[in-house]
Amino acid sequence: MLDTMTTREAGERLGIKPRSVVALIRLGLMTATKRGRDYAIARAEVERYAVERRPAHRAAKPRGE
Repeated sequence: MLDTMTTREAGERLGIKPRSVVALIRLGLMTATKRGRDYAIARAEVERYAVERRPAHRAAKPRGE
């Protein structure tokens, strides 16, 4: 069996709510298998999404201007 995560675990890894993980799945941005009331998400899929969504570094804005 694949090493999988629940929506709660994936949310914790990504820093988002489990509902947001479900929304990503429904939008087709993450793949998962429905298991009862929850989803089974491959750890590799969660890591792939985490890397792809990493924002580019931005220069800090000077404070007080």
